Amino acid sequence: MELPPKVVETLLVLVEKHGEIVGKQELMDRLWPHAFVEEANLVQNIYLLRKTLGTAENGEELIKTFRRRGYCFTGEIKSRPEREGGENGRPSGQISPAPVFDERTQIVAAPDQYGSQWSSRPVLTTAAVFLGLVLVFVGLGAWRSLDRKGPSTDTGPAKLSSISFKRLTPDMYAINPTISPDGKYMVSSRRQDSGDASVWLTDMVSGAEKQIMPANKGGYDSFRFSPDGSEIFMITYGTKEPKFVLGRIPLTGGQPHEVARNFSSPFTLSPDGRQVAFVRDTELVIADAGGGGERAIARRDSDKAWFASWSSQMSWSPGGDTIAIAAGRLDGTAKRAELLEISVTDGAEHEIPIPNWDSVEDVLWRPDHSGLLVTARETSGSPFQIWLVSYPSGEAHRVTQDINDYDSLSITADSQVLVAGQVIAHRNIYAAPLANTKEARQLTFGTAANDGYFGVVALPDGKIIYTSARGGSTDLWMINADGSDQRQITATAGENTRPNVSPDGRSVFFDSGRTGTTHIWQIDADGGDPRQLTDGDGFQTRPMASPDGKWVYFNWILGATSSIWKIPAGGGDAVRVSPHEHVEAFSISPDGRLLVFQQYDKAASTPWRFGIMRADTGETVRLIDAPMTGRITWTKNSAALIYVETPKLANLWQLPIDGGQPQQITSFDSQQIRSFDITPDGSTIVVSRGYSSTEAVQITGFH
Repeated sequence: MELPPKVVETLLVLVEKHGEIVGKQELMDRLWPHAFVEEANLVQNIYLLRKTLGTAENGEELIKTFRRRGYCFTGEIKSRPEREGGENGRPSGQISPAPVFDERTQIVAAPDQYGSQWSSRPVLTTAAVFLGLVLVFVGLGAWRSLDRKGPSTDTGPAKLSSISFKRLTPDMYAINPTISPDGKYMVSSRRQDSGDASVWLTDMVSGAEKQIMPANKGGYDSFRFSPDGSEIFMITYGTKEPKFVLGRIPLTGGQPHEVARNFSSPFTLSPDGRQVAFVRDTELVIADAGGGGERAIARRDSDKAWFASWSSQMSWSPGGDTIAIAAGRLDGTAKRAELLEISVTDGAEHEIPIPNWDSVEDVLWRPDHSGLLVTARETSGSPFQIWLVSYPSGEAHRVTQDINDYDSLSITADSQVLVAGQVIAHRNIYAAPLANTKEARQLTFGTAANDGYFGVVALPDGKIIYTSARGGSTDLWMINADGSDQRQITATAGENTRPNVSPDGRSVFFDSGRTGTTHIWQIDADGGDPRQLTDGDGFQTRPMASPDGKWVYFNWILGATSSIWKIPAGGGDAVRVSPHEHVEAFSISPDGRLLVFQQYDKAASTPWRFGIMRADTGETVRLIDAPMTGRITWTKNSAALIYVETPKLANLWQLPIDGGQPQQITSFDSQQIRSFDITPDGSTIVVSRGYSSTEAVQITGFH
């Protein structure tokens, strides 16, 4: 099993102090001396080491945890006899690989459970560890040179030696932190426990803070300072209106002056502050910063190519002639991330070369036009890290080296200070009797695996299937109802998400990107016999088996449209169900007669709304006005909907479909619900709970 370099370094520090308790802070200082890194990184390293080394002969952990103190390596260490040859028994000419302890030291570990290359009682010598560390770097470099489609990528630690991190909002939920061009101020949105959000201005020198926009149940997004720093541009949106409204306010607050509305992405401001740009549906649009004057300069409206929008930040070039934006396209059936320059004058596209990343999200030009800072993830299960992409060569250097996600990039005019949002996500699987959810039992324990983020489903036999990134990529995992026998059931191939199970519990349906785009797949409940059910252009996602087991319903996203289709459970021709062009999440009633769905209608006064349609004809029988998210299921008798409330996302509510009043059915007093399922007998709720928050961090020395 190939270990990341920092994991190997962790082992070396612990073995060096064999039998001693090494404090967490000491380990952090030894492993990351020049960077701010969350403790979750250390916990993940310890987890990987335990997974690799196994346990001692008596079944005890080789690395023991001492609560609030640290970790101790307790494995047996033996010394080899002196060998004939040069100094210290070393053959002449052989270089000593480590100054900490010599190569005769052995770590006696448990039998390896991941391969047969070790003996039944393997030994890891110091020389082997350091040689392995070298091979990790060499192997990763060789792999990237063979596998990538783009330019070279340098992630070596030498590039990070001068980087410095500073927490600007410790233990505070700060969204979209943005620094002013002169570095004097930072603006951010603060999320409260009630779910409301407000806007705050921070003096970067004194630390003084001032609220400049009142609490809003919808929220605020995507801030930018005017070039002279006298105004702030920001997005607002309501709970019933997910499309954005862009406004501008004085630095110290006030009534926003509307600039543009009804678009679906963060915005960018021109260098002279006179224009803004954003994505509306499939078009890149430029507008006057005072309002009006809109014109579309580029369009990607086919199912073969698209602009990344909704949460993807774009950036106007320092010269004012192009806009850099994250995008994507299909090469055959394979999805490929792109970084584009769009000409402001004629909309011409120029692709900036990048490595073969899974996804690019936020984009920010350096003020001197020498490169771009981007957030990108290398694989479907890896975090969005910050990279510096040279321009025009596209050579990429990694700025951050941890397991957190980053977003909302902003930089001072002198390129010296970068401010970003560091996203901290922590979710695990819980099970609780519906009659008393205060008796919830935690089944999985992780700091960064985000268990259940992309779905959880309960099987008739009591087992639970959920998504997790703990194996390095987002895959399906299974666990018993009591939390035992946790194991991965899909191979690490693409992103495997949104599991659903057949009524008899024998088949699991899910969407997978293993072919390069997203299709519906089917496996046996134990993970065997994978079969692809759907094919064709676009993306097929969110599978759900019909109650009679004959059909699998799914969303088919094709270009700018999204509709509900169904396909025979064993495979065959797909049949369209919904007449609507913009239907997203849905759920089938247990009696198979009705579908609850989420629909977007830009002509309506409330564009995003929920409704109920007949499953056989697609006829809408009722529209619903309730604070629901797209995570909805039905009660066993098909008489009511169970949904996650908004905006708190902390509890489940039940809404009768005959028009009765909603009732709260869970009593969780902390954390947020990401996904959930009800066991087939209706007695137990299985839920992915946790939190996701953002802190503002300051990064310097990344040149």
